[in-house]
Amino acid sequence: METAFEQKLTEMWHPTGKWCHYVAFALEQKLQREYGVIPYLLRMIRNMLPSSKLARLWLSNNQIDDSGAIKLAEALPNSNLTELFLSDNQITDAGAMKLAEMLPSSKLTNLELSNNQITDAGAIKLAEMLPSSKLARLWLSGNQITEVGTMKLAEALPNSNLTRIQLWDIQITNAVAIMLKNIRNSHGRNIEIWISQSCMNKAEKQTF
Repeated sequence: METAFEQKLTEMWHPTGKWCHYVAFALEQKLQREYGVIPYLLRMIRNMLPSSKLARLWLSNNQIDDSGAIKLAEALPNSNLTELFLSDNQITDAGAMKLAEMLPSSKLTNLELSNNQITDAGAIKLAEMLPSSKLARLWLSGNQITEVGTMKLAEALPNSNLTRIQLWDIQITNAVAIMLKNIRNSHGRNIEIWISQSCMNKAEKQTF
């Protein structure tokens, strides 16, 4: 099956918008996952990234775990990807840390990691790598990050290229929310910080 599938995919490998849309649709529908097509397609995409002009890759909601995230991360330095969408998967700190490690040598400007299983350890590693990366948007909503990881991300904002960071459904205290607001307001450029208003009191909700 893999030989025939590889031949077909090789014939299709013209990174046009139509092709990318087809792949994204197939992955979103989880076609034939029980036969291993999706993991194999992941490997093929990873191996072909260095020779393609593909700039945007959408792999959300596909049960991708750390092994898949790590393999994709390893391909980033030699790829032209600027946007990578990996939300609603099964990525933990190991995958997030490898992606973070590869950020400085990649072209990524948009990284979507919402609704995975990332904790403070992964958030801290991402924060550490932000100043040396090109990332303009980072999505971390719905993970298991606490105020510890959030504070590290906040501290990294002034020296990063981020213009938007999304932290919906992350449990932080009102004090950390105020810290994020102060960093945003004191920075020279506009940074959109999205957090759940449930962590702020009424006065802060009106000014954030």
